[in-house]
Amino acid sequence: FVFFRSLGKPLEEDTQLHYFILMPEGTWAKLLFSLLAGITNTALDLLLPVIVGSLIMGANPLIPICLIPVILSVDVYSTTVGAFIGLSLPQNAGAPIKTFVQILFIYFRLLPDIFVLAVLAILGHVYLGIAAVAVVNLLLGLIFFALAAHWLSPRGGTPEAIL
Repeated sequence: FVFFRSLGKPLEEDTQLHYFILMPEGTWAKLLFSLLAGITNTALDLLLPVIVGSLIMGANPLIPICLIPVILSVDVYSTTVGAFIGLSLPQNAGAPIKTFVQILFIYFRLLPDIFVLAVLAILGHVYLGIAAVAVVNLLLGLIFFALAAHWLSPRGGTPEAIL
């Protein structure tokens, strides 16, 4: 769900709208609120199905609920990577190439997540693994967020700085 949502490049779409530049706020704030809106949308889309699905399967609903922050951190990472790739690659690179590069970034980033979760689950520290994966994804997402914001507007992003 999060992977396909990020391929739609919601953050990059927001930056290409005409009113994005006209908002009297810095680029960082505009990107942050757009990212937070996407995260909220994903959380609202996931919460009820995760709880209902775990109850239908007869599983403990605590683990799927604890996995929601991991899913949201993957959303942050994949959305910011998509925005960074869309903003940094030249326009003539084409959508298929940008999508291919984004898929590579996401898939290769998720391999260490899977490894950490598997090792810590085998060792009996499932919740520690969940927290570690979420924190690492958020930190990497924030790095790509900063790169995308800087790439979009290296002088600060306010209309006064652009003029």
